[in-house]
Amino acid sequence: MRLTISNLLLSALALILFSSIIHLGRKAWSLRLASVEIQKHPRGSSLNLTPSQRPGAEDSTEPVGGLLAQASQWTERSGNPVALPSSTGAAEIPQESPKVADLPNTITDASSIMDPTAEVVEQDIAPVVFASPKGQDGTNEDLVPLSTEIPKAMFEGTVRKIALANLEPVEKKQQPLLVPRGLRNLALDKVVTSSKSLPVIGDLEYITDGNKDAADGSYVEIGPRKQWVQIDLGQSARLYGVWLWHFHKQARAYIDVIVQVSNDQNFADGVITIYNADHDNTAGLGRGNDTAYVDTNRGRVVNARGVEARYVRLHSNGNTANEMNHYIEVEVWGKESTDQR
Repeated sequence: MRLTISNLLLSALALILFSSIIHLGRKAWSLRLASVEIQKHPRGSSLNLTPSQRPGAEDSTEPVGGLLAQASQWTERSGNPVALPSSTGAAEIPQESPKVADLPNTITDASSIMDPTAEVVEQDIAPVVFASPKGQDGTNEDLVPLSTEIPKAMFEGTVRKIALANLEPVEKKQQPLLVPRGLRNLALDKVVTSSKSLPVIGDLEYITDGNKDAADGSYVEIGPRKQWVQIDLGQSARLYGVWLWHFHKQARAYIDVIVQVSNDQNFADGVITIYNADHDNTAGLGRGNDTAYVDTNRGRVVNARGVEARYVRLHSNGNTANEMNHYIEVEVWGKESTDQR
């Protein structure tokens, strides 16, 4: 009798133990389901659905219900069904394509750049500068960015620290210059004179020969210290831009750069200064508010603002590497009187 009771007790304990194991197994399986994560939701960011992130979810299978709801909403909105995973996988909800209205407000065409009232959103796009005054009817002419062929960058050597009181940041981008259509380089192959009749290196004609390369034999050296070069355009013309290249094979800035135009060959009368980086009036031509800059293969564009002149004179006072003055090329963009008819 005692043996029978003992056997019954042992059987009951075994049954209870087996039931506990089954219960724990079910709990473990439920927790595994609860770890299902939705890696992406329709806006593209991560969304993890776990009980700890879903307050009030009493059932351990709530994440699966949330997953089904997300899938149902996507299918209803997009018409594209979502393939649900197995209990061990993760569901991937397709990422919505952005609508035009959701895109950032960026410049998408040239008209927004041409419009001086347009807000520039892109920070790396410099504000435009108009070279042409408004027409008599109060509207701007048909303007386009001034462009030219940019020579190959040929920088070599060690970059040295450049110390000038009015030096602009090296990373500063030039402002695109908007000019009327149909301009020509009026300086091409024109006569060049200088404050020094004989250059130290090269010939003055290099300055207007159309070659902007910085290799040896392509530049003119004049000096030392304060000197100028002058281009005779042959006749008076309406000028909109002067594009100049000093020596750009090494990092250097030219000092007291001044650009003037006039119809007087001797620059004694009717002189108009369109650029003046002489901040302390060392050259005696007046104190300027423009900045010195480090020369690169992109040159420097000077706004001539539609003035009429025949002669263009460019001044400099050596550079931060030595006392000499150098020129590779100068372009003068404008319209001759015959072009304006």
